Amino acid sequence: MAREWLNSAFRDLHALRSFSAIILLIVTSASAFTPPSTTGSSFLGAAIDKDGIFSLLFSNSNYGQKDSGPFMSNSLFSTKAGREIDYLRHTDGIFHAARNIFQTEGSSVTSDGSQVQWDVENFGVVKVTVTFSATVQQDTYGVSFAFAGSPHFYGVWEYPWDKAITNNHYGANLTANTAEERNKSLPTADIGIYGTQPGINWSNARAPFFFADNGLGVYVDSDTPVTYKFQEGQGSTNVTIGVSAGAITYRVLYDQTSIKALLGEFAQLSSYPLLPTESAYGPIFWSDDFEQDFHDSSIKNSQDNINDVANHLDEFRIRATSFFADRPYGSGNWSFGNFDFDHRFYPSPAAFIANLTKRGYDFQVWVANRAFLYTQLFNDSSTNNWLFPGIDPVQFLGPALNLSIPAAYDYYSAKLVDFVSKMGIRGFKIDRGEEREMPDSEQNRQQNLFLTLCDEVMKKVWGGSNASTSFPAPYYNFARSAFDRDRSRVGIWNGDSEATFEGLQYTVASGIRAGLLGFSHWGSDTGGYVRDAGGPSEELFARWMHFSAWTPMYEIMIGLNHTPWYQYSPRLVNVLRQTADTHTRLIPYLRTYGYDASKTGVPVIRALFLEFPDDRDAYTTGDAYMLGSDFLVAPVLTEGGNRTVRFPKVSNTTTCRKFLEYENKTAVFSPGDIHEVVQLPIESMPVYVREGSLVPTGNVYQGNSVGWARKNDSAWAPHIVLEAFPSFDVPETVISYYRGREAVTPPGIPAGAVAIYMTTHHANRTVTFRATDSLGVNASVVVYQKSVKDGKLFSVTLDFPMHNQTAVYTGLYSLFE
Repeated sequence: MAREWLNSAFRDLHALRSFSAIILLIVTSASAFTPPSTTGSSFLGAAIDKDGIFSLLFSNSNYGQKDSGPFMSNSLFSTKAGREIDYLRHTDGIFHAARNIFQTEGSSVTSDGSQVQWDVENFGVVKVTVTFSATVQQDTYGVSFAFAGSPHFYGVWEYPWDKAITNNHYGANLTANTAEERNKSLPTADIGIYGTQPGINWSNARAPFFFADNGLGVYVDSDTPVTYKFQEGQGSTNVTIGVSAGAITYRVLYDQTSIKALLGEFAQLSSYPLLPTESAYGPIFWSDDFEQDFHDSSIKNSQDNINDVANHLDEFRIRATSFFADRPYGSGNWSFGNFDFDHRFYPSPAAFIANLTKRGYDFQVWVANRAFLYTQLFNDSSTNNWLFPGIDPVQFLGPALNLSIPAAYDYYSAKLVDFVSKMGIRGFKIDRGEEREMPDSEQNRQQNLFLTLCDEVMKKVWGGSNASTSFPAPYYNFARSAFDRDRSRVGIWNGDSEATFEGLQYTVASGIRAGLLGFSHWGSDTGGYVRDAGGPSEELFARWMHFSAWTPMYEIMIGLNHTPWYQYSPRLVNVLRQTADTHTRLIPYLRTYGYDASKTGVPVIRALFLEFPDDRDAYTTGDAYMLGSDFLVAPVLTEGGNRTVRFPKVSNTTTCRKFLEYENKTAVFSPGDIHEVVQLPIESMPVYVREGSLVPTGNVYQGNSVGWARKNDSAWAPHIVLEAFPSFDVPETVISYYRGREAVTPPGIPAGAVAIYMTTHHANRTVTFRATDSLGVNASVVVYQKSVKDGKLFSVTLDFPMHNQTAVYTGLYSLFE
């Protein structure tokens, strides 16, 4: 078996004639699927032998005897020289005989004059630097990683080719018969994907990181674009990274305790995800053009139009946190670049925004690193030679500023600081950055600089996160194009989704992929952005609303003949209110797992295999996901309300927890069950909560409900509701609840995690709740259970006061019995 796939690996590599020097990293494992180990793997060392073969050796007890693998080896050779490789040197016996030459750190020169250095940076990470020989002259060099069999690969791009969360379908296909298949064989760079794509355009969160389902990952910590090719051969799969420079540094991540641990290693090397302010969860309302689509003779301008939306949200009691003004909103060519509002449409912008603030809304505006012709930004930048040359400045093709020039960076920053501070703007929707307004080679670097600039602008005006309280910064920026460490500065919207069910299918998969790259605070244009075909239909809009309610960021595009209360039925308005209520109620839960993501690198939207590593099917599921660790979310993705829900399998009986249908809380499913959802009405979406879950929900952010109080209503106060789904088969549940800005007691209480315990005792049928510290607000516990008489659902509400946050209930009959 080893000879067969190694033969294939070298045949495939010799087909890559564009690469003059190739590092081959070979990964072998058992042919059958083996879940990640619970003990972790060991790095045994690396060496270069007399023929210039560089090898890395790892061992893991999950794959047989300690000394039998898996192993990875790098083989350096020059295709220009045409030297053949004796693949037999890579069999297990050769490695075991050579164990004495392997070192955990070292440096050596290979036979063609290239130099390799390696060392262990920390547990689970080996750093390798290859400086290619000056005698090997080619435009592109390559580092290729070969894996035995067909493991699943993830990473690099948010965009889901063919709606898939894996990368195996994308890359060189040596048996391609069609032009479409051959096009997939071209290497793709870790820059923004240009132009129209199926399902979503401009879905461009990305990072130079990939990993396999065996727990091995590779990270190239550089903003210089590199290309990736996932190439399936006979018996092995190669992942080739192409570099134009004469050197490359990469890190092999090998902690196989779990893929969650691997993502944690990656976050530690790169950056942890953003924990945003409360308004960032939404719902956030916007239109592609508030300067048109007026629905009343009294509406004269954009200010009136936005106020009309706010009035209808009040009328229908639809929760919201923010508005943002997409372009157009300013004066000048393409409505951006003069750092102002167009007074024809925003006659009193500062007062208008201040009034929205009083009504409970944050207000954000569109920005981009684009200097449109005849604007102040273009004129000043052109005069100072800050623009990238050779970019046509006519209309939409305005060039970008080279923000590597300190004067250009400082100028743009100062202009935005002045604009934001005068107007009271609380965030940016950051667009573009991958539309060839700059050289592709600059794309990652420039986008990183611009997103950093935007973050610094907001910090200068509003302040950053509070070091003494750990509260997040009181503003929110989000972007569609983001590279690697940008995840700690911005949220992500997934680009321009098509307003079709296929667009929704692609969108769900892109959210899962974004999370695996560490872009945790994520959302999409609810209803889809590309509405050329007249969409979204009422059903599609409703299905997308439900999906958005169960993502970290709910933002919804209205206007231009797609406003629910003007162009759709009252039924859809009710769905909007319902999903906005659901999302608002979930903010404590989303925030808790967002805080966890900011500390561990494990995203809020989780691929099923992160929670269910024993289930092989979970590694390719792109139409369902876990939200945190408690909810299985299965959006309806086709017309008619039908779908199949497959509940992940587990092999460990200690983690064999059942699932409860969340909306009605009656149907219970076991791991491995298959459930057919048929003609589900638009008021519902399949969501399931795991047995033994304790879910923090409630009303902690007032938003636009600030003005909803009626005459005899009591004053609004934040309140936490702990939804409990106890089971005697889950003796103890512990959650780390994140208390946010609403926490009021004790004085000066910091943000951070508070442990809350739920403990069940079967003998006396009790369930006990206890917090290790004050939640900072009053809370209650809702215990969901069934009647001992007729088995029907009922609930009991227990007080959980902030000064004594303990509660006990006796007489429990679990829904899971």
